[in-house]
Amino acid sequence: MSREVFALTGGATPPPLVPEASVNKGYKEKRKISDKKVSWVWKPIVHPARPEVDRDKPFLSHWVKAGEEDVEYPWAKFNKKLAIPKYTDEQYKKYFQDNDWTREETDTLFDLCEQFDLRFIVIHDRFPNPKRTIEDLKDRYYSITRQLLSLQLKPEALAQHPVFRYPFNKAQETERKEHYEKL
Repeated sequence: MSREVFALTGGATPPPLVPEASVNKGYKEKRKISDKKVSWVWKPIVHPARPEVDRDKPFLSHWVKAGEEDVEYPWAKFNKKLAIPKYTDEQYKKYFQDNDWTREETDTLFDLCEQFDLRFIVIHDRFPNPKRTIEDLKDRYYSITRQLLSLQLKPEALAQHPVFRYPFNKAQETERKEHYEKL
């Protein structure tokens, strides 16, 4: 501070370097720690996503409060399984026969869709016929699923189902991928 400005202030002291708690009320109060101690235990857990065969061999563990027993694994709520529709032999013969697809290929496709939760890139990788494209697999799966659902559900429920609200269009998907490759 220059001498002239210091003289104008009447010899005031400079502001403190550290603000005082009594002056500034914007700070949080110090956290109060209770006297009660909480003990934690490292326990094996049973994860519901694991197969039944492996459930007797726990290899996952986490910290649990000593008083809590058999608490559900917190991430188990994210373990969702898709419901893949099934068709019977009569339905296949009546509705789903196709000259391009054999029954074995269709069965394999639906088994892989159930196993890999409609992750079509993985399904395409595991599919025995390498000539089939991802779009072919998607088109076959969604066309059969659409017909199966139309046989099983009421018309009011069909309008709200995602398979009918957002139908798969093979030509549009192929064109979209071609544009992407050009870009």
